[in-house]
Amino acid sequence: MGQPLEPEICLLWTPRHGELARSEGLGPWLYMSLAHHGEVALDSNILAGFQRDYKMAAISCLYREIVLGRLLDEFNAGGVQVMALKGLYLGEVVYKDAALRPMADVDLLVREEHFERAGHELERLGYKPLVELNSYEDQFLKWPREYNLLGPYPTCIDLHRAVLAMDYYHFPAGILWDHAVESELHGHRIFYLSPEINLIHIALHNLNHASKLRDWLDLMLILRVKGFDFDRLIELAGSLGAMRPLFWVFRELRHKWGVATPGKVSASFGSYAPSWLEDRVIRSRLRYVWRLFARMSLFDGWKSRVRYLVIKLVRPFGRRSSARRFQWTDNIMSKVTLFWQFWRKP
Repeated sequence: MGQPLEPEICLLWTPRHGELARSEGLGPWLYMSLAHHGEVALDSNILAGFQRDYKMAAISCLYREIVLGRLLDEFNAGGVQVMALKGLYLGEVVYKDAALRPMADVDLLVREEHFERAGHELERLGYKPLVELNSYEDQFLKWPREYNLLGPYPTCIDLHRAVLAMDYYHFPAGILWDHAVESELHGHRIFYLSPEINLIHIALHNLNHASKLRDWLDLMLILRVKGFDFDRLIELAGSLGAMRPLFWVFRELRHKWGVATPGKVSASFGSYAPSWLEDRVIRSRLRYVWRLFARMSLFDGWKSRVRYLVIKLVRPFGRRSSARRFQWTDNIMSKVTLFWQFWRKP
C-alpha cells in the first residue's frame, strides 16, 4: 500500500501462509508488490508460487482481451452500450494491470431496452446461457443472466440490466447511466461507473458474499483513485439508499484495516437512522431469511408474493423444472388464493 516495509517482516512465513494468500486471490498482487523487496525475507518458494499465479492470470487476461474485443465490437456496432462492473473495472482502472486482480467471470451492464438484444448477440457469438430463469420471477427481480463460452480459458459473462444486493438495495439504472464515464478497453468503447459508485457497489457486494481479503484490498485501492470525492460519495449513498451498508463497511475498514476516513463521512453514515429491515439483511444471523422477505416485497401484491414463495419452496430455478411442477404450483396457488379470499370475508 505504498508504506515502508520492515526488514524481514515475512521471515516467519511458512508455505501455509503462502497458500492462504493464494487462496484469497492475492498471489499476483503480492508477487508484484514484493518481488523487488528483498529486505522482507520472503521464502523463494512462496514467491515462486505467487509468480506462477501472476503468469497464469496474465495468460488468462490475454485470452479474455481477445474474446472481449470481439464481443465489444459486436455490441458497439449494434448500438448496445456496455458498462464494465466489478473485476473488469478494478483490474483495468484501479490496479492498472488486470493480471493483478484475477476474476472468475465478467460482469457487464446494459440498458434495460438492450438486454434481450445483448443476450441474442452473446448466443450468436457462441455463448450458452447457463440457466433459463422463470419469466414470472424475472419480471420483478431482474436477475443477471449467465452465459458461458467454452475454450482454452472458459469465459463466463454475467449480463446485467440492474444492480441489486442483499435483495434489498436496488440501484436505479438511470442513476448508474447518468454517472457513467465513457472510456476504452483494449481499443474498444466501453463505460465505467465513477469511483464513488464503484465503491458503493463493491462495498455492498462484499457484505452480500463471503468476502475475501482481496475484496477489502479492492475497497482500499478505490479510495486511493486520483480525485476520489468523499462529498460525492455521501451524496450518492443517500440517492441510492446505501447509507447503512456503507456505515458497516467503513467501520470495518477503520477498525480492522486502519483506513482513516474524513470525519464528515463517519458523521454522515453514523447519523443515518436505518429502517427496521436494513440491519437484519446486513448482519442478522437470520439475514438470508430476511433477504427472502425483502425480495418478496418487490412483487406486486400478496398474491404474487405467496406464489413466488411457493415456487421457491417446491422447485429450484432453471430449466430442470417440468411443466407438471408448474401445474402443481398453480394448483397450490389457486387453493391458497381461495383460502385467503375466504379468510378476508366478514
